Amino acid sequence: MGGDLDVSIFGSPGDMGRRFAADLANARAASVAVAFAKQSALLEVDLDAWCRDGGSLKLVAGTDFAITELDLVRRLDAHESASCHVYNSLGQQTFHPKLYVLDGARSRVAYVTSANLTRGAMRSNVEASVRLEGPADAPELAQAAGLFTSYFESEFSTPLTPEFAARYEELQRARQEALRGTRGAEDALLAASRLLLAQHRGVAARQRHLLVVTPDYYKVCMRTNTWGRRHEQQIRSYSPGDLFLFYVTKGRGVPAIGMFTGPPWFDTKPLWNDLGGVPEFPWRIRFEILGKLDSGIDLKRVLAPLLVSPKKGWLGGYVAGSHPLPPHEFEALRRAFEVEYRAEIKLPPLP
Repeated sequence: MGGDLDVSIFGSPGDMGRRFAADLANARAASVAVAFAKQSALLEVDLDAWCRDGGSLKLVAGTDFAITELDLVRRLDAHESASCHVYNSLGQQTFHPKLYVLDGARSRVAYVTSANLTRGAMRSNVEASVRLEGPADAPELAQAAGLFTSYFESEFSTPLTPEFAARYEELQRARQEALRGTRGAEDALLAASRLLLAQHRGVAARQRHLLVVTPDYYKVCMRTNTWGRRHEQQIRSYSPGDLFLFYVTKGRGVPAIGMFTGPPWFDTKPLWNDLGGVPEFPWRIRFEILGKLDSGIDLKRVLAPLLVSPKKGWLGGYVAGSHPLPPHEFEALRRAFEVEYRAEIKLPPLP
């Protein structure tokens, strides 16, 4: 580490709360990324009062296991100087950082710690923490700030909305069932978290897509979690956080909804060349599936009511190739998909 840094390591109960509160009092801006955030934390580190006095806060809190309390996120986000996000992971990966970055008039402080934003972590838990202090442009401190920004601006990170809050309450109920050992509750918890992310990214995503595929191409995509295109400019039309619906030809309809993750890349390793004359697609991007039906929804049934005087045979042109979807069409398809998916996996119906 650079010689200009002051570094300390501590782990006694209460250390994190005392030190963080002292640094916060001298800070003008704070960036906090934690797995869990609870209102009880304000009893030890009063971010609410600090924001009220003009402190600038950015917070991103995880929603895994439905432990974060949304009342805290709402309370802090209500300040003009605050911007609070929730991080919607996909169940298989857990959002688990505890990173605190504080900027004062002459220096920056970063905590890399095991302590969440809860009273227990700040007051009574045995937590291990590393505190760094020095100039804001010190490489280690600049990296800490950059890491926070990557979390806050991630495709999984979104502002809190009433729609999200309603879905999150469902997630909390599913978690309680899982904790009671109810049969199938853990699967329901994962499904609910993915539906929550799909609903929110449907609003927040840069673009939404209909990916038109043959049954064989669909199988390869689902096996590899990879979407491929022949040319670079084609794959560059997809971005991390974009949502998509698969439309599978030959009567399958729309059986899956997913989200692109990570940047596109080039790879000549064969994936699709065993499909019988189909050329390889070396420009690729990863995706995660947010829901998959045994059958598929009828695209024509869902979209026809949205069209003004649809021409005969319009569906053939609509699914002639993959293309972006207008938000209202995507939302109609996403909602129809969720209705059937909920029924299939035995989640309560949509309100």
